[in-house]
Amino acid sequence: MLARLDSLDGVIGADVDRAGDLLRLRLEAGALEPAITLLRQLGYEVDLASESIATSGRWYDASSVGELLFIEAGAIAGRVVPAFARTWTLSGPELAELHDLVVSELHRCFTDRGLVAGATTGAFRRDCVAVVIAATPRIVSEEGARALGALLDADMRQDHRTAPNLG
Repeated sequence: MLARLDSLDGVIGADVDRAGDLLRLRLEAGALEPAITLLRQLGYEVDLASESIATSGRWYDASSVGELLFIEAGAIAGRVVPAFARTWTLSGPELAELHDLVVSELHRCFTDRGLVAGATTGAFRRDCVAVVIAATPRIVSEEGARALGALLDADMRQDHRTAPNLG
């Protein structure tokens, strides 16, 4: 989405916030309406925000989205792996290895499959769950990998965002 916006005439730059909730556009005169039209065509709701929101916090452009995706993969693994470990016996080193593997596989999936045009949210989620299931049996067995995949699928179906603190 950021790359599509960046390629639009009159768009100087497009960034997302860390949570992925807000989009900041830097535009030349006359570029607002075409940008809004493109966002709506891509399925996004458009509301204009104040200058104070647009200048606060950390923003990520198309070239730094990989960093943001790595943070997201870590957040997901940080929820799912401890939940899995409550019902499956793992040593400390196995738990750390599983966490790192889930982060790595999710990040790879996010960067590889996130670039596929027209991918649905459901297909994206299923692909990423399948990648993790395929990678983890060496640590947790086939049965454990399927159980981990079920937890991951359930987690990725949820909205973990919190309401932004606007002041």
